[in-house]
Formats: sequence, C-alpha cells, structure tokens
Amino acid sequence: YAGVLFDGLNGCLFVSEETEKDDLAQMRTIFSEPAAMRPTGVVTFMDYWAFKLISEIRPLGLRIPGDVAVVGFNNTPWTAYAEVTLSSVSIEEHEIARLMVEKLTGDYRAGEKIAVEPRLIVRASSAPNSDLHANPVEQTSVMDELAT
Repeated sequence: YAGVLFDGLNGCLFVSEETEKDDLAQMRTIFSEPAAMRPTGVVTFMDYWAFKLISEIRPLGLRIPGDVAVVGFNNTPWTAYAEVTLSSVSIEEHEIARLMVEKLTGDYRAGEKIAVEPRLIVRASSAPNSDLHANPVEQTSVMDELAT
C-alpha cells in the first residue's frame, strides 16, 4: 500500500496486485498498527472486499464502525442482511436497465450519452447509529444538493 495525503488528512491507498491470501495478510498488517497509524475508514471497489476486510479486522478487536468505517461498492443484495449491514455505493442498475429498455424500444439517437449517478446507501458499517441496521439512509445525490 502507499501513503497519500487527501486535503490535509492522512489517507491510505491500497493497490492490490497480489493473490487474495497476500491481500488479506496486508490488510491484517495495516490494521494491526497503533490506532494513530491505521485508517479510520475504508472504501472498497467491491462489496466482497468490504466483507473480507471486516472479517479480517474484527478478530483484531476493532469495532465496525467504531474504530473503522467500511463502505463497499455495488450495493449487492446481501449488504442489507449481514451482521453489520454494509454501507455501499449503488450503481443504480435498475435505472440503467430501465433506461436501456426505454432507449432500445423508443427514441434513441446514435452517439447519445446517458449518465446515471451512483448513490451512497448508508448502513451500520459507516455510521454508529444502530437504527441503521433496519432502516438504511439513502443519501441525496450531489446533483440534487447543487440544485437547491
């Protein structure tokens, strides 16, 4: 992994080119560091890796989200049913499918670009409020915030 600086905050960028076994060993090493040296939050590129991360760091005595907040990506169905429900970025696949069918069966112009904004679904893995286990919070989009 490589240390980076984000807007004056210490951060960590972990780039994996190894096997899963090696990646998990690196995760354990990173999160075995003293509290002042380890990340307090992680965003993974897949929900799978978020769950793997949680399974590796909980035996180290770290609390999710108390010590480490974890966010996945893709909002796969099991994120809402885990012991610690997982915050995740939704790619809005239902909206993508709806738009695709609409364009294929209706008015589509060659070269037309369509963007679907992802959405953060906040659950217990990144927010200490235990009510989020049963009632996830769907964040408003950045575009909605800019429009107001």
